[in-house]
Amino acid sequence: TTSTTTTSTSTTTLVPKPIDGICENAAWSSNGTSVAGRSDGLGSALNRLYSPWGLYVDVNEVVYVADSKNHRIVKWEPGATAGQIVAGGKGSGNSSDQLNHPS
Repeated sequence: TTSTTTTSTSTTTLVPKPIDGICENAAWSSNGTSVAGRSDGLGSALNRLYSPWGLYVDVNEVVYVADSKNHRIVKWEPGATAGQIVAGGKGSGNSSDQLNHPS
């Protein structure tokens, strides 16, 4: 009687998902367009941001920015030249119309 033993080994390599949420196959353009705020300085006017921290883009390409040092969340519609405050904007605090460094 002859006995044969076969052993096979398989290896699975897991590719970690980028922690920044950007697809690992993303390609970056060398030229860009500002879609929120201005490139010539910071401020508190609705066409400016001061320490933007968090960013969310919805399915309609509306951009929401956590404008940390202005203590507000600003909504930017596609093509807009100024944002619209959707939360906060009344200084730092814990009242219903205030935020404290949103991120």
